[in-house]
Amino acid sequence: MLSNIDGSLSTAPIKQNGDRMSIENVLIESSGLKSIGADGYIQALPIKHDLQISLGRLAPVLRGTITNASNYTLKDVVLITPGDMRKIGDLAPNETYTASVSITPAEEGSQFRVLGADDILGIQPFAPQSDAAEYRKNMFLRSLTSLQTTATTGEWGIYVAGWLDEIVIPIGLKDKKFETVNTMLYFSNVTPAIKIEAGQLKLTPGVFNWQSSEVYTSPYYVSQIPADGYILKFTPAFPVKYKSIASLTINVASSSPSQYIQVDAWNFNMHSWDTVDNGSSGITTISETAHFYAGPSGEVQIRIKGDQNQYVQINSANITLVVEP
Repeated sequence: MLSNIDGSLSTAPIKQNGDRMSIENVLIESSGLKSIGADGYIQALPIKHDLQISLGRLAPVLRGTITNASNYTLKDVVLITPGDMRKIGDLAPNETYTASVSITPAEEGSQFRVLGADDILGIQPFAPQSDAAEYRKNMFLRSLTSLQTTATTGEWGIYVAGWLDEIVIPIGLKDKKFETVNTMLYFSNVTPAIKIEAGQLKLTPGVFNWQSSEVYTSPYYVSQIPADGYILKFTPAFPVKYKSIASLTINVASSSPSQYIQVDAWNFNMHSWDTVDNGSSGITTISETAHFYAGPSGEVQIRIKGDQNQYVQINSANITLVVEP
């Protein structure tokens, strides 16, 4: 696909010669630019790991090693969890990093989403203007980390991400002098093993995936509560076997007075909503009847309503389950 000077798109004939392709007779204005887009596939870079999430009495932690098993150097590598982001730095071929990272998000959510591109890349604001390569990375990363306020489903996962400057796909101009610049941000979704420790298991917000009933609402900042409220459904991101539930803690943090906020929990036994006393702290712990509010797979649903005559702001809403394995 070619981008014309007027912004329109057009196609161009492509010649195939074995594993090589060429586009001929592409017209470019004097001192002009023309972008060419193509879809294709390249082999994934091999990232080896022995990561595991430990579930026990304390908050879950991701531990283990990550090895760059490719022939390319990954630069400015970060390890991304549902709650934290750890800067690793450059990973040369066959280099290994030992990780120990929390998966429990802060009140404002995942650090990779919260931090701006400048913080993730470790550069000063506006500094990329003097460095074309850093500017490209900055703009690319900004487009990926922009908050998707209309999303109604969480994105649970463990990722290793890094920049690849070396040219993976050979490209050039026939019979012309040229210089190639590669800017590739590589994401590898890694699946950790689950280690179950002895005793009770504390399932913090980082263990759960979430789904919201309304756009512009999530377990994080919400400033416009619908008249009928909104429902958040939390489901374990991976199977966790347990015999009983010791407690359920519902945490709804707000800068608004608690009397303007109503928090309900879905009672799976009675098939109805029960209002919970979130008190001045916004934290409610249910013990004896906790099993009423968790489905067979550990699913928990809460509904949040706000006084429509007042300005109500929700900073975060999450749950913690303590279960007996």
